Amino acid sequence: MAGRGWKGREEPRRQQQQQQQRPRGGGGARSSDRACQQGPAPARGRPDRPRGGGLLPPEPRGRPAASVPRLHLQPGQKRQVGSGRVVLQDGGGSAEDGAKRSPWEGRSRPAGKRTLGPGGHGALPSGQTPRCRSHPEEAGHSPHHAQHPPRGIGFKFLEDLLQKDASEVAITLACSTGLKEVLSQTAMRPHFLQLLCQALRKACCSRMDRQSIQQLLGAVKESNFLRMCLPQYVVDMQTEATPAVRHQYPEHIGNILALVQELVSVFPASSVQKVAMLMSALPTSVNALRASGVAFPEEVEKSLAGAQAFLQHLQEKKREGTLRVDSGTLLAPSRGGEGEYRTLSIFPTYKEVHGDEKLLLRPNIVSQPYESPAAYLDTHFRLLREDFVRPLREGILQLLQSFEDTGLRKRRFDNVHVYFDVRILVPLCSATGVDYQVQFDLRPLKSVRWENSKRLLYGSLVCMSRDHFETFLFATVSQRDSQELRKGSVCLSFAERSRPLLAGVQASDSFVMVESTAYFEAYRHVLQRLQEIQEDDLPFQRYIVQCEPHVRAPAYLAQGPGSTYDLRCLMTAAGAESSPGGLAGRSVDILDPRQWPSREALGLDESQLQALQLALTKELAIIQGPPGTGKTCVGLKIVEALMSNRAAQEKCPTLIVCYTNHALDQFLEGIYSFRKKGTVRVGSRSSSECVKQFNLQELRRRGLVAGRRGPQRGQQPMREAQQQLEACSALLENSQRGILHERHLRGFMAPRHWDSLRQAWNREWLDPKRSLVLEWLGLGVSPVARGAVEPEEGAHAAGQELSPCWGACVWSGFPGRGGSSWRGRRDSGQSGAAGRPLLGPLLASKAPAPVLRGCGSLGKGDPRLGGRDEAPPPARPQPSPALCLHLPVFFLGPAGQEEEEEEEEEEQAGLLHIAEEADLIQAERLLYSDEPGAASARRKDRRRAAAAELADRLLAMKLEDHQQQQGVPQSAEEAGWEVQQGQKKKMKRKVKAELHKPHALTEAEAEAVRDVWQLDLSARWQLYRHWLQKYQAEIRHRLLNHGESYQSAAERLAGLHLQQDLRILQTAWIVGMTTTGAARYRQVLQEVAPRVIIVEEAAEVLEAHTITTLSSACQHLILIGDHQQLRPSANVYDLAKNFHLEVSLFERLVNVGLPFVRLNFQHRMRPEIAQLLTPHIYQELENHPSVLQYENIKGVSANLFFVEHSFPEEQLQEGRSHQNQHEARFVVALCKYLLCQDYRPSQITILTTYTGQLFCLRKLLPAQTFQGVKVHVVDKYQGEENDIILLSLVRSNLEQRVGFLQISNRICVALSRAKQGLFCIGNMGMLGKVPLWSRISHTLRAQGHIGCSLLLSCQNHPGTQKEVARAADFDRVPEGGCSRPCDSRLDCGHVCPRACHPYDPQHKAFQCLKPCPKELCPEGHRCPRLCWEPCGKCLVRVPKALPRCGHQQQVPCSMPVEEFCCQEPCGSALPCGHRCGQLCGQECTRRCSEMVPATLQCGHSQLVPCSVAAEVRDGQPEPCRAQCPGLLECGHPCPGSCGSCASGRFHQPCRQPCQRLLVCAHLCRQPCGRECPPCQEPCQNRCLHSRCRKVCGLPCVPCREPCEWRCQHYQCSQLCAEPCDRPPCEQPCPKRLPCGHPCAGLCGEPCPRKCLVCHREELTQIFFGFEEEPGARFVQLEDCGHIFEAQGLDCYMEGGGEESEAIKLKVCPSCQTPIRRNLRYGAQVKRSLAQIEEVKTRLLGAPAEIAAGIQRLLEEKAALLGRLPPLRRTLEPPALSAGSRGLVETLLNFYGRLADLAEAASQLAPSEREGAKKRLAEAAGWLERPRLSFSPQELSDLQGEFQRLTCLLHLLALRKAAGGQADPSAAELLRTAQQVLEQPGPFTREDKRQVQGQLEALEAALPKAAGLGISDKERLQIVAAVKGTSRGHWFKCPNGHIYAIGECGGAMQRSRCPDCQEAIGGSNHRLEPSNRLAPEMDGATHAAWSEGANNRLNQADLRRRLLLQ
Repeated sequence: MAGRGWKGREEPRRQQQQQQQRPRGGGGARSSDRACQQGPAPARGRPDRPRGGGLLPPEPRGRPAASVPRLHLQPGQKRQVGSGRVVLQDGGGSAEDGAKRSPWEGRSRPAGKRTLGPGGHGALPSGQTPRCRSHPEEAGHSPHHAQHPPRGIGFKFLEDLLQKDASEVAITLACSTGLKEVLSQTAMRPHFLQLLCQALRKACCSRMDRQSIQQLLGAVKESNFLRMCLPQYVVDMQTEATPAVRHQYPEHIGNILALVQELVSVFPASSVQKVAMLMSALPTSVNALRASGVAFPEEVEKSLAGAQAFLQHLQEKKREGTLRVDSGTLLAPSRGGEGEYRTLSIFPTYKEVHGDEKLLLRPNIVSQPYESPAAYLDTHFRLLREDFVRPLREGILQLLQSFEDTGLRKRRFDNVHVYFDVRILVPLCSATGVDYQVQFDLRPLKSVRWENSKRLLYGSLVCMSRDHFETFLFATVSQRDSQELRKGSVCLSFAERSRPLLAGVQASDSFVMVESTAYFEAYRHVLQRLQEIQEDDLPFQRYIVQCEPHVRAPAYLAQGPGSTYDLRCLMTAAGAESSPGGLAGRSVDILDPRQWPSREALGLDESQLQALQLALTKELAIIQGPPGTGKTCVGLKIVEALMSNRAAQEKCPTLIVCYTNHALDQFLEGIYSFRKKGTVRVGSRSSSECVKQFNLQELRRRGLVAGRRGPQRGQQPMREAQQQLEACSALLENSQRGILHERHLRGFMAPRHWDSLRQAWNREWLDPKRSLVLEWLGLGVSPVARGAVEPEEGAHAAGQELSPCWGACVWSGFPGRGGSSWRGRRDSGQSGAAGRPLLGPLLASKAPAPVLRGCGSLGKGDPRLGGRDEAPPPARPQPSPALCLHLPVFFLGPAGQEEEEEEEEEEQAGLLHIAEEADLIQAERLLYSDEPGAASARRKDRRRAAAAELADRLLAMKLEDHQQQQGVPQSAEEAGWEVQQGQKKKMKRKVKAELHKPHALTEAEAEAVRDVWQLDLSARWQLYRHWLQKYQAEIRHRLLNHGESYQSAAERLAGLHLQQDLRILQTAWIVGMTTTGAARYRQVLQEVAPRVIIVEEAAEVLEAHTITTLSSACQHLILIGDHQQLRPSANVYDLAKNFHLEVSLFERLVNVGLPFVRLNFQHRMRPEIAQLLTPHIYQELENHPSVLQYENIKGVSANLFFVEHSFPEEQLQEGRSHQNQHEARFVVALCKYLLCQDYRPSQITILTTYTGQLFCLRKLLPAQTFQGVKVHVVDKYQGEENDIILLSLVRSNLEQRVGFLQISNRICVALSRAKQGLFCIGNMGMLGKVPLWSRISHTLRAQGHIGCSLLLSCQNHPGTQKEVARAADFDRVPEGGCSRPCDSRLDCGHVCPRACHPYDPQHKAFQCLKPCPKELCPEGHRCPRLCWEPCGKCLVRVPKALPRCGHQQQVPCSMPVEEFCCQEPCGSALPCGHRCGQLCGQECTRRCSEMVPATLQCGHSQLVPCSVAAEVRDGQPEPCRAQCPGLLECGHPCPGSCGSCASGRFHQPCRQPCQRLLVCAHLCRQPCGRECPPCQEPCQNRCLHSRCRKVCGLPCVPCREPCEWRCQHYQCSQLCAEPCDRPPCEQPCPKRLPCGHPCAGLCGEPCPRKCLVCHREELTQIFFGFEEEPGARFVQLEDCGHIFEAQGLDCYMEGGGEESEAIKLKVCPSCQTPIRRNLRYGAQVKRSLAQIEEVKTRLLGAPAEIAAGIQRLLEEKAALLGRLPPLRRTLEPPALSAGSRGLVETLLNFYGRLADLAEAASQLAPSEREGAKKRLAEAAGWLERPRLSFSPQELSDLQGEFQRLTCLLHLLALRKAAGGQADPSAAELLRTAQQVLEQPGPFTREDKRQVQGQLEALEAALPKAAGLGISDKERLQIVAAVKGTSRGHWFKCPNGHIYAIGECGGAMQRSRCPDCQEAIGGSNHRLEPSNRLAPEMDGATHAAWSEGANNRLNQADLRRRLLLQ
């Protein structure tokens, strides 16, 4: 926000400075100064600022609005688009460098391109340069005049900052909004400069926030601080006179030197010249200070000398041309050529990709020391880099050599995956920065199973090129979604060096993408760390580099408590009790072996105890653990001992590093058993419930550290940049989804092109509703399709080429719309519209006509035709295989092949779930924060919805219909198509193909075009693509700017998160990481600086990965693993074998003789299984006694067996894997057999050596049978074990290829996973060729554990054995036993019907299915259920006599007769005389249900139950079902019944349709009885530009486009929504109709479809009377199509009369269709529409008036609303309309009257009070009915009822006042009046007159009985005496005293009641809240001055005017 505010204030001043600073001559200023003063240099080819109607609205100042953004350019600035050239300001090379090699090679982010704005929120807007004062004189300052530091960064700020750690200093300065302004000063105070240098130096000391440091140093490099302030400060040192100040200079010079060293290390190429002046001044000042007696420390002297030497070295390299660009990698001054690897680019270079350069490689030295740390680091850096570069390099070289080969796309490449027709679509926002959605061709990848494929995994590196890898882009896979991959889409994150080059990429650019299979992210972090490690910082050099065999004790043992450890935590309970001398109660010196407890006390074997002692007493400990020897157990003992004696390590965190997430979870679970807190886990999602709580992401979310809100301050800039980026991204995305409307392309067209295109308005064929571009491209429905010029068949011979993508089938999509005339034109041999050449004469220049090539068009001599001179025929060209590389995805081959085929469903429901290998690999690569969550999905949904909405506004034709994707049907017309449904798909493909062609007109060719309508169709598309490319280039440039802003914000936020993570890790006891997490968090680990590091599975980790986890603070390294099992995996076999890259640090240190302990006792395998490993793999491996106790495997004759076979394997095309169907079926059958032996599924694991076999197995494993069985690949089962292992070795082939089954490490893992039983199947005849397998085979044969068949042994019949050699053999043992029957007698007595089964021997789970033989009762009835089901009671029915009634009934056998209910009818008589209707066994009813006639209170008679008739006679009410005879006010009969209408007092609403014509001309669809609500039909208002999408009842947004009514005589200058300011043109239309006759219409109007000659009789039919007059002209109404004579229609449209007062649209005189869209009568139509909009607005009510009315109600009716909470809640929503507010106000008035009546009823006599309250409650119930408004009928009924109640209460009050003393005549009046008031039926006017007369007579007879204390006559006289008052002027005070307010009736002053002194009146027309209306005086329902009165008057007026329609 700050940045925008600064922009607004400084914009004019900055522009003025730019104008003043711009050089007037050719030279004088340095290039850097010119760049700073002028901003970006102008580029060629950039169009001028878009003209009106362009695509891009202005950038929003605040949050982005719904409209799309627009780019503003400074005057005179241009941007190069479409050329693909990018100028990089790297300061390092010349322009010629790019010609010699790739211009993208080695390029980092250009300096200055990501300069922070003053707000610190990202890049400056396009076209603006940062303020920079290169010359202080220009800024009005003397060079020696110190400027004050800007606000935000001052002395106090820097002093406080220096108290914080280095990481926080770096992040704070990088995020500071004032740093740039500080660095831009031309002079500084010395003290402030010293503080700033000190802060910058401290920030550079951080090893974690390298991105922030690079950003800081980049700002320093380009600042006046480096160019002017520092040199001036150093020079001023020579003249300093104060001795105390001089003696402080050495420290400050040291800070400056440290800053310079960091600067030249990060930017070696561009900073050499920047620091030259400073470095030249430093020696002079140092010598002067030394001469004045200032002593310089030795380290400062060395730093100065080293900096000078390093700068000299860089200058020499720059002169040689070898230092061209900044590497972006931290460098350090090196000695004698060492450390050259630090300058190498991690990414492949141009020369490497093309094979012109190969780096020097040295093998990993595995048997002797390295010569130096530098050589060690150099070796591993180069080997590791080569491991991922070589497959990419060789794959690209192989691809380059194959470009001309046929079948290129189907070719298989080694070590890489190749994708064709790759297109970069749109940028996407992610948590880590800007990603890009990329589309690729799916057709060569139809066989890929993406769920399991290793393609495009997270973190994989891809290289993209569009020019045979002369230039290329690097990116990594950032998101992998198998659903999106099926569609050919993936998200990539481009490398920092490649991002600026994306600006030159067009949507039509087709790339080739090569994917490396290596996990690049891990490589990148490790390689960067290797470049950062200083030789002196490498820990354990004496062992790792020098290979010293004598290992010292950890250094921390010499500090603090020393080597005294308390080992009681390790001792078992029995061991502690048996320890001699009370050892369990004291500590021991761990360096003294004699003081250690015995192995029995510790619960360890001898080798485990030795390993524990080695780990705790040596600073580098190596523990080898063969399978099952307890490596993890020993590791946990080590951690427990270290944690219990943590004081020795000064409470530094202990780092645990594991190779896999599963191993990490297991290790941390073990730690959790003895330490519940203090653990932090860094990795992907944990599968362990107890470990999940320690995930770093979870701890960060819970905010368990101070300052947890820090990262939130970085989220706002990120959100703002995201909004801008997504807005532009939606524009770009939509430009690829259809045809842009011409109004959005106008800013990118040449003026004459726009004018030429717009000339079509004057042509007779144009439909004004359609887009011009659609008509121009032949996609409309008008006859332009007949006029569009197609190339002739002879065009090829004339040198012009025909695009094969269109051919002659374009017009086949328009049947009946000119196709025949087009074919006739082709047959006639004409060219173009008039037989002219197609393009040549249209070009103004005399240059030869350009050859307009379509994508895939083949011309004569095209090299892709193999050198032939003949071109293929143009009719149906078939692209050659070589051409397929260049053709887009969407139009290759026939239509059936162009559509994406659905992949076969390999995963069927009900199969066992097996984790996909791709998911397993990705899980190891992802950290928790990388995984997309719900927020990412919601963001994607919002983006899609916004893009769909934007498409409706941008596109004239959409290729992808979002509504149809969501299942919403859409008509062809709404979708922009008016073709047959069968042709629509074909047209879409053709349009999509044209949009994806890369070829477009050049700028020169486009300039030569004069009339765009005379171009042939192919040239039109090329011109459209030219406009589209300029449009997209503009957006892409903005996307690049916004993307850099977002990327910067994301990186700053990531830095803040790292800072938070650092705090969490620093407070932990245990930090657990995977190797991937350790590489990603390498910078944090350097800050955490753990002293103790334990690496589990260390033998599986590459040495470079292990080294990068170490920091200089590490004092204790423990490596646990087994190098004889799995080794590290390398991508390049040559590097693994010949350069020893696969040798881990663990294995190398063992090989060079460092001491290590091998665990010799295995606790896992039974002895016969262990014999396979010893001595073939391990020379010594003893069995622990526990493994001798295992039971034999049930059902087989041996616990170990190898089944031989020779069935061949099958090779899978994708994935380079194998499968063996025979082995899969056999293993599955054996697994099922073992499950039948009563083994649990969790005890069995199926292992296989290939992933192809894994999913072959899955198809055979139904989950219902095998749920719980584990299925894994051997490599993913390292460290696991199970009771029974079934191993499928897969390989079996005639070529004797064993694959990696010859690797001893994998053999070791595969054969060592089983505890009790191991069963293998494979081709031992082939495997025996491998020496190790041969030795294992001899061992197996010696023991009889190998053969062609496995011998099964029945548990139940031990003598019965079966041999099985294939899966079908298991059918002979279907239940796991043998083929003999079970013969076991069940508990029920039946025999078990199954075959012999070893499971469930007691048959406890078996359910006998035979009929139950048991008898249920003495009668001998048998149980009808199955044997296994429990028997119930006997339910057989038998005849029994019931004792109570004597009836004979069929009663269930087991039921007592007393409980049975007799089913005979009851014959008893009820008191009413009717018979009982119940059953005999039931109690007689008390309420007779016999229907009898009854006369109700209303007088109607109806049938009711007998019991109800008695109640009716007693006066109880009964709803009457007779039809209500009343006639409603609308004239329709009442639809209710007499009872529902309360005998006509309150009628039901009318249900007839209203059918009234609304103001909008639609019919009202609501029921008749209610007021017409706002119309809910779709709005029909539309113009030539757009249509309103709202419902009709809402006000329309007026169109702001220019009015299109124009002709050659007049033109309207108003906006489209405003009445036209031109007269109708009366000149005849000069056009001719298709029949050839003159048009009968008027100039500028659409031509009538009827001809005055051809259809004269029809046209001259008399309607207005002027039709037959000479010269009559005709007008066709566009809304309905009727044609009328113009003069008569003019009179009709302008005519007045009674109808002119009504607000309505004029209608067609013939069909009554409203006239909305006629241009001639546009003024009348627009005036009517404006009046209608005013009516809509008034009906809805102004929001301010509604709010004021609600506030008034809340104030005036506060007391009443307090008693009516539901009614009060209806006033809370802000979106109330005037109608709903009026409803509430009417209800409040009625409720007020009801309250008054209730108060009056409370004063009645008790005998009358209840009846009155019941009637009041009934009225309240009517008020509570739900309604939207009161209909006139409801108001009439309520008013009548309230009048009845008022009269009734008045009458009852008179009776009470009379007190029984009334004379007989008065008593008779009371009786007759009460009878009228309480009778059923409505209170009619006659009843009212009668009752009023009787009440007047009563008041005369009882003078003072009225409630007012006066007679009614006196009341009328008082009301009449107050002249000039209407109703609503009478009020009463809180105590009921009456008073009046004159004039308008609104209270304007306050006073006091003369009777009670209460406040009366009010002010500002507002009544006192305690006062209320007195309706008893004049019968008013509301005050005279109120909103209710005003609304009623307004609504009455509106209703009167509307009814005039």
